[in-house]
Amino acid sequence: KLGITLVRAYTAYGFGWVEDELQRAQDQGDLDEEERLMGRARLLYTRGRNIGLHLMRLRDPGIDAALEGGHEGFVEYIEQNYTSAEDVPVLFWTGYAWGSAINAGRDDPEMVLMLPFARALVERAVELDESYYNYSGLTFLGVVNASLPEALGGNPEAARDYLERALEATDRNFYTVHVSYARTYAVGQQDRDLYINLLREVVDGGDPVPEARLTNRMARRRAIRWLERTDQLF
Repeated sequence: KLGITLVRAYTAYGFGWVEDELQRAQDQGDLDEEERLMGRARLLYTRGRNIGLHLMRLRDPGIDAALEGGHEGFVEYIEQNYTSAEDVPVLFWTGYAWGSAINAGRDDPEMVLMLPFARALVERAVELDESYYNYSGLTFLGVVNASLPEALGGNPEAARDYLERALEATDRNFYTVHVSYARTYAVGQQDRDLYINLLREVVDGGDPVPEARLTNRMARRRAIRWLERTDQLF
């Protein structure tokens, strides 16, 4: 439990605070600060990923051989060794931290090549319990499919399906879904109306779920910032 809490803490701090500062630096055109914060976020996410892999290694040292055996062998290993809802937290948070580290290190080809492994962890978590952590596995998979070109495994139709499912499952009350949907799928498909409607829904949405108040406030702040970028993106 402590290990999972640490992975969540590193990942949440990187996403909620460091990336927020990074976006402000982008808006101000401060390239040096942007580079510094991107490196900091990458370190936080990598630390979270390493703790997650350590937890999996404590459970079964065979994970190292599975990682070295290629993507198909890794998927088979995960399916055989992680079979219950109790396995979902370590699968999801390790995959989420890993994917976030890759996103923050897009200039490193070796890291990008590991995305299928991070994706496999989250896909397995979704197979076992897609409702975990406000259906965040669906959002993650939607973002990945929307962000990658089809030649590298992206799929816009699958992305929209994942993100619509996440919106419906959360009663449109978990605003991180809206912001993720807008900044990846809507931008990628150049759907200006969808982009604006999703972000306006966040800005005007109030405080529908008290237990998600902090997360939703962060999402609202980002929605305002992304709305200000509309003409730059479309």
